[in-house]
Amino acid sequence: MPAVSPDLNALLRGQEADPFKWLGPHLDRDRQRVVVRFFRPGAASVELLLRHPRELTLPMTKQHELGLFDVEIAGVDSLDGGIDYRFRVHSESGVDAVVDDPYRFGRVISD
Repeated sequence: MPAVSPDLNALLRGQEADPFKWLGPHLDRDRQRVVVRFFRPGAASVELLLRHPRELTLPMTKQHELGLFDVEIAGVDSLDGGIDYRFRVHSESGVDAVVDDPYRFGRVISD
């Protein structure tokens, strides 16, 4: 598995003060693509079920054995207008579930 940065390791240890910095949809400005990250301990694999701006199912790459996954959405180069998606989680115990991503909405409550 690819190495993760020390900052991202703080997220994996539950010590990240701002998980929105890492999880959910993010624009990778260098590559002009949207990247979605998801953290689900106990997940064997995860698929992104994209609903908007188009319907698409994408397998996510497991970036860390603790349950960090990500996927680049080719052809989506902006978060303007939002994106709508869910995750299909295949757990290590064999149970599958479709779950929402609270980080999909960004920061809706502020100080």
